[in-house]
Amino acid sequence: MAPAGTGFNGTVILNMGAITGGVTGGLSTTVISAGSPATLTLNAVCTATLGTYPILVTGAATSGTISHSVLAALGVTLGTNSVSSISVGTVAVPPGSSAGITVSSPVLFNSGAACSLSQGSTGITAMPNVGTPTITFTATSSAGPATATCTTAAAAGPQLLQVPLIPDDLIDLSVTPDGPGVWDFDVSSDDPDVLVLSMTVSIYTRTPSGQYTLYFLSAAPEGDNAFTVDWAAGAPCGTYNVAMAYIDDDYDDGPIYANASAGYLCYEGPPPCTPSVSSIQVNSSQTNTLILGTTGTLFINGTCLENATSVGAAGSGVSVGTITQNTNDLVTAVYQSTSSGAPTLGNETVTLYTENGSSYGEIFAVTVALTSFSFAGSVPYSRDCEGNASPIAAPSWPASTKDANGNPPACPQQLGYTGDHAIYAAGQTMAGTATFSVNPGPPQAVPGVYVEGATGAGTFTGAGTIAAGATSFSTPVTDNIALPTSQTQFYNPLNANWSVGQAGGPCSTAGCVAVGTSSNPVYVTLAPSVLPSWALPVMLTYVALAAGSGGATSQSAALANTWAQFSTGSGPANVQTWDRRSMNYYSAGFTSCALNASYVVQNLIGPTTPPSPPTISPDNSAQCGAFALLLESALAMNGIHSNWTKIQANGYALSGQLMVINNWCPIGSPGCPSGSPTYPSNAPWQYNFLLNPGADMVPALSSYGDLTNCTGPPTGCDGLPGQGSYSYPLTGSPLEKVFGSHYIVQIPIASGNQYYDPSYGVTYLDQAGFESQAVVGYAQQMGRDAALGAGNYHFCAVSGTPICGSSGTPNITFTVVAFPLAPSM
Repeated sequence: MAPAGTGFNGTVILNMGAITGGVTGGLSTTVISAGSPATLTLNAVCTATLGTYPILVTGAATSGTISHSVLAALGVTLGTNSVSSISVGTVAVPPGSSAGITVSSPVLFNSGAACSLSQGSTGITAMPNVGTPTITFTATSSAGPATATCTTAAAAGPQLLQVPLIPDDLIDLSVTPDGPGVWDFDVSSDDPDVLVLSMTVSIYTRTPSGQYTLYFLSAAPEGDNAFTVDWAAGAPCGTYNVAMAYIDDDYDDGPIYANASAGYLCYEGPPPCTPSVSSIQVNSSQTNTLILGTTGTLFINGTCLENATSVGAAGSGVSVGTITQNTNDLVTAVYQSTSSGAPTLGNETVTLYTENGSSYGEIFAVTVALTSFSFAGSVPYSRDCEGNASPIAAPSWPASTKDANGNPPACPQQLGYTGDHAIYAAGQTMAGTATFSVNPGPPQAVPGVYVEGATGAGTFTGAGTIAAGATSFSTPVTDNIALPTSQTQFYNPLNANWSVGQAGGPCSTAGCVAVGTSSNPVYVTLAPSVLPSWALPVMLTYVALAAGSGGATSQSAALANTWAQFSTGSGPANVQTWDRRSMNYYSAGFTSCALNASYVVQNLIGPTTPPSPPTISPDNSAQCGAFALLLESALAMNGIHSNWTKIQANGYALSGQLMVINNWCPIGSPGCPSGSPTYPSNAPWQYNFLLNPGADMVPALSSYGDLTNCTGPPTGCDGLPGQGSYSYPLTGSPLEKVFGSHYIVQIPIASGNQYYDPSYGVTYLDQAGFESQAVVGYAQQMGRDAALGAGNYHFCAVSGTPICGSSGTPNITFTVVAFPLAPSM
């Protein structure tokens, strides 16, 4: 429209000066009249030079010479190109040949161009050429016709900025992309004296809290008046301020500062890639299997995993919490799992969520449970029972219900115990093998499974591997501490609470799961056994007598504990086997007794000669030699040496004198039946003494001649009790009380009384002590006795001197020998 006051009131002809640099323009009409409009339309291509364009429009009257010019300024900056996708068309490749084709695009593509191909496009690839308006497609000989479409954001075009300086010079700043993330800043000036020293490129950004902060890009010098800006990951797009320090010799030797705008400077990086999970490992081991109930770390491997936000598990047994590491190809996250309730076994889906999408992988969940535990290094022994013994080489939990032949064991473990007894010496370290069930068998092996068994005597630890597909696995374990030195103990029982984990140990910090409890009674002896080989096998009762009381820290204390099970201090304590069976001193006759330690604990008769199948002794009867060997065997388990000691009357070797053990009541003596001795003129052998042939008292006789057997009521006097004597009604003393030999134990470590008589539960200082405490008199056959029968004897009482014809007292000989047929114990 003709402007008011210009003097135009008729028709006007318009024209416009030419525009260059990629900008074009045109008038909607060149002829206007008063009140009519004319529109100037301008267009800038994407490669137009950025900056300020002068536009001169002149209007001249159709008549006369009047004219008027108007100068306008057009600013061109980089904006958003509306063209975001192009159709490339059909790429045809002859069969059996390779070809490449370049298709032009009306826009520049950046490195984020995404090209998709239609079905049937196998063998065709597309690659954008950053900084150029072309995309190159390459097809192999196997490719078929395909239609390709590429979508992109337009790359930035060249920019030209003019910076006014003092007073009238211009610095021309050209900004052009030079590849992905790199921009070239080239500075030129008509004034040859201008030299740009440095450059900064910055933009204000706004924080989530509303604060503005200055963000810089690095501008590195690249020759005179040239700089390179490297785009930093995460740099914002927008209008950047360019500040330059330069010198101009025409005005000042010092630096001068100027600012300009770099326009819409932006580098669009590659588009976010979709996350893809390739595998999941549990606790950095090469397995996808997770033991339910444990905690640890999942290692999620794949591509495009950065910016992960969370991890979720679909199964009911696993939950995933904090992400601890996040890179392009690895995300680590803390997991927790449960073995209670109804957890999902087998495959469990784990989904990784990122800012750019989600992807999932699978783990495999199994449960583990303790099935058995066996000790290693335990003393081999036999579990004794009535009539038999079962060998135990490797004590286990649970105790075996089958022997080596698949039959029930001869001596099953006692009720109340679920596992076998184990036996160690003080200072040793317990060890063993733990076995676990796995449900279901994992598809991948699970290495480094940490195993822990916490007990009251330390913690068993070990590590094992679950093989792929295995439904069980075993691992050796060792106690983390040794048993205390020089101390007997009895863990009754030793419970081991077992746990497994996948993140190492200890379980107090490593997130293990409890998988069961084993329970075994464990004996700890004072020292390694010195039981001689001929006396093997070790019987469980030996160990129970040695360490069952626990708490002994010296040989003397261990001796006291063991002896207390034989003696009350003044008589027998009625010693028992490990499973509380009685062992009795002559509750049967000579031929119905156990003769050694292993037989007495098994309640067997013999050993017999020649060997024959042993039979069970009536009433658990044993001779003195068996009790002496039993005491020595118990002491040997604690490393205590002892000596077998034989006792005989002085006249035994020459005249067969027998020892008659308390108590008997000679006829006519105070408190005894009235009457006179049979042989009054044969003092001191004046009493007639009747026995069975062989000096046996079994079967019992109705009369023992001039002597009455003291057994308590109704005899009116008490006999000297032996082990188990009072377990038998009407029998207050052993059934056999007349011996050619008696066996006790000499213990060198004992102070004072070193002679221990386990049959009667008493100790002796010497021969006189034995005679005064145990012997009532002596029996001997004489000439007239033989004429009357093999069971006829003369008896003399221990009362005054000389005793039974000897020249002095006592009438006793101790023969201290090594443990029979073996070195000293």
